[in-house]
Amino acid sequence: MGFSQQESMYNHYMFNTQLFNAGYVGASQAHTFNLLQRKQWAGFDGAPVSQSFSYGTPVNQKRLAYGLSAINDKIGPMRNNSFAADIAYHLLLNDNNKVLSVGLKLSLNSFNFNSDELNLNQIEDPLFLSESIGNKPNIGTGIYYYTDRFYAGLSVPYFIENKELGQKKHIYFTSGLLVNLFRDVQLRPSTLFKMTKGAPITHDLSALLIFNDRFWLGANFRSTFKDIFPKADTGGGFGGILGINVTDNIMISYAYSYSFGNRTGVFNNGSHEIILRYNLQKAINALIDSPRYF
Repeated sequence: MGFSQQESMYNHYMFNTQLFNAGYVGASQAHTFNLLQRKQWAGFDGAPVSQSFSYGTPVNQKRLAYGLSAINDKIGPMRNNSFAADIAYHLLLNDNNKVLSVGLKLSLNSFNFNSDELNLNQIEDPLFLSESIGNKPNIGTGIYYYTDRFYAGLSVPYFIENKELGQKKHIYFTSGLLVNLFRDVQLRPSTLFKMTKGAPITHDLSALLIFNDRFWLGANFRSTFKDIFPKADTGGGFGGILGINVTDNIMISYAYSYSFGNRTGVFNNGSHEIILRYNLQKAINALIDSPRYF
């Protein structure tokens, strides 16, 4: 019996917050569409491949925002799908430049196992019979605090630990800020912590240099909380991120990472991830003039 990663990992977590924190919906102050494709451990047979989609509205007059998201995660013969509806209430604090949002995530999760993709010594092996489990409901929540220069969020996207799906409850904490370095250069550091029972706490640390409010270049790494940097016995890895605001409405970013501390790193060509964001229309009465980087 073996255990491995369960929920999808993303290098672009700072641009894809809605997937794990419903409180983020509406924080971008626009009708926002995100498309993401991740190919992990490229060149390795049966390696994880993930696609995700998310959409969120701006905050309306009742301080509410709504969103939809979907995740397709394939690892070898296994495919996990998740569809979710998100709603968030944004509370404007005493200082008009600070907002606290509370979100609710309602989701349906499914699991498929295709034994046809395996080469079995015993074709009718009962341990590998094709199995399909679908439409299992779940509920999650998240809080998200943000200003025009800082954000922090705490969330549990799935509260119900469904035994049929083998789901475990995950807790996410994320934070980041925007710092002016020079006239046309900004620094955006960010972090993500993920906690679940039976596994070490993992963290992502990233830093982006933003030039002329249009291009960014940065680095990130993932490791365990016990070992700040990746080691051979704990896994993790290093990577880089490169992106551009093509227009005021369209953003595209690419990330590459390599499993430096994982022994399987010698058998693959690293992980590739690309995200496309489209802001349809900025809200006229936005709560704050939030940067596109949040």
